[in-house]
Amino acid sequence: MFFKNFPLPYSITKHLYFQGNFKVKLNNEHSFKMRHYGYQLENELFWYGKKGWKKQV
Repeated sequence: MFFKNFPLPYSITKHLYFQGNFKVKLNNEHSFKMRHYGYQLENELFWYGKKGWKKQV
């Protein structure tokens, strides 16, 4: 996705949903693949990685 190369504010990325597979990088050696179904958790992991996920309590 073209926009992933540019830092976008949350106010924009929260509206940029899609469906499909993507990879979440944990560190230089580890990552995992995930399927995006259009939910908030998947969207935050796609745009901001593990550091961008805001756990809801």
